[in-house]
Amino acid sequence: MKRLPTLLSKLTETEEPEGVAEQVVKKQEFKGVNYVIRKHGDKFFGVAPEEQLKSGPHDDPEAAEDAIRDKIEKMPEPAKVSEQLTKQHFVGIADVIKTHKSKEDIIHGLADYFAGENPRFDKDRFVKAAGGTPGKGESDSGSVEEQETHSFGQTPEETIREKLPHSYKMDLVRSDILSVLRAAKESKDQSLIDKITGEIGGGEVDDFLADPDEMIGPGKTLLYLDKDVMIPLLKALGDSSDDNAMALRSDILTTIGIEEV
Repeated sequence: MKRLPTLLSKLTETEEPEGVAEQVVKKQEFKGVNYVIRKHGDKFFGVAPEEQLKSGPHDDPEAAEDAIRDKIEKMPEPAKVSEQLTKQHFVGIADVIKTHKSKEDIIHGLADYFAGENPRFDKDRFVKAAGGTPGKGESDSGSVEEQETHSFGQTPEETIREKLPHSYKMDLVRSDILSVLRAAKESKDQSLIDKITGEIGGGEVDDFLADPDEMIGPGKTLLYLDKDVMIPLLKALGDSSDDNAMALRSDILTTIGIEEV
């Protein structure tokens, strides 16, 4: 279960002078990144707008170009993902749409999913382009008093909610799936049970637990659960009698930046 988002740092230097006519002296592409060389007064700047990279001021265009290319060269390598959508991508997108209710939450769920597939994916740009509001989703609506609260040991639920993405991706081995199923069953939260079993493939929770070889299989299982499902699931894992449940809960919290002793 990995979820390792990569943040692209925004590198800027001296601002281009204001009130001076701008002249684009060159447009070029390097390693898949478009950049331009601009002249302001007697100074030159290299700019890669899409990657928010800038170099300058420089005394000549060659120096500006060398500097912006150097910045592009040092950018984090993108994840090696297929240029074509696979069956797994289609299933993942369908699961996001299925598990969210409003347009706003679907937009944020898809943004989280795409960011998990490509660390250079710009979530805010996607959300804006799709007509959503960056930083806001259906799971965030309503007052704290309107939301069911759960205890999380050392960590307040408010912190959990703040750090969880709108759609959380888990790639679980069979033993972890069984821990999730046992915790959901022990919680007696039918909505949680239905969400978990529905994500695995549909069926009764007792059938999964009684015959995991037939119902789950030996490989890993990919789950996409929205924030309002993850909250009660984390509570259920913390309360479960399953030996592996607490370790799984800790692993999940670690992926969102929460370490508990």
